[in-house]
Amino acid sequence: MTLTIVARNPFTGTIGLAMASGSDDCIGGSVVMPAADHASHPAFLVVQGKGDKTLREEMAQRWHEHTDTQNIWAHLAATGDALALRQVLAAPFEGDWSVRTGALCTAWAGEIIEEHLMLAGNMLASEHVLPAMHRAYMSDLNAPMEQRLLSALEAGIAMGGDVRGHASAGILLRGSRLLTITAINTPEPLAELVKQSF
Repeated sequence: MTLTIVARNPFTGTIGLAMASGSDDCIGGSVVMPAADHASHPAFLVVQGKGDKTLREEMAQRWHEHTDTQNIWAHLAATGDALALRQVLAAPFEGDWSVRTGALCTAWAGEIIEEHLMLAGNMLASEHVLPAMHRAYMSDLNAPMEQRLLSALEAGIAMGGDVRGHASAGILLRGSRLLTITAINTPEPLAELVKQSF
């Protein structure tokens, strides 16, 4: 139901996330920052696929208490079918990144994980969506992070993106840079993002 890219720049201390979806509010429905005062140790926790606010908040609380993704995965594994219809991402600024994709996620679902870059999606048009996003993000290493994230979303949507179409999108930057732009319940979410900040 969603295509997501997360990137971090260890030199500038910035972590960024971009997302587009067929849902009306993908950022508000999928992403949580574990603690508002964690500017020095930011993280994105994402529950996409079948959205679940309660699950996101449980993950955030565990991150706040333990700052440990393994604790989150252990909790989810013990929660029965919590993951079956969901795709869960944990992206701390420091440490390893992880994705768990439920066995019942429909259409095409998968992920790409590198040291400072993570892409994940479910209900995608094909296996070509995430590689297209990866190529777009890496095509101009000197561009600002938010521009590269937007280019990745554009490439993913051009490749088919969410099979339902796209009704929302957003870009978040945290750490040394702060940025929040969202497009909610609109037939042209990327155009709305461009209007807001580019």
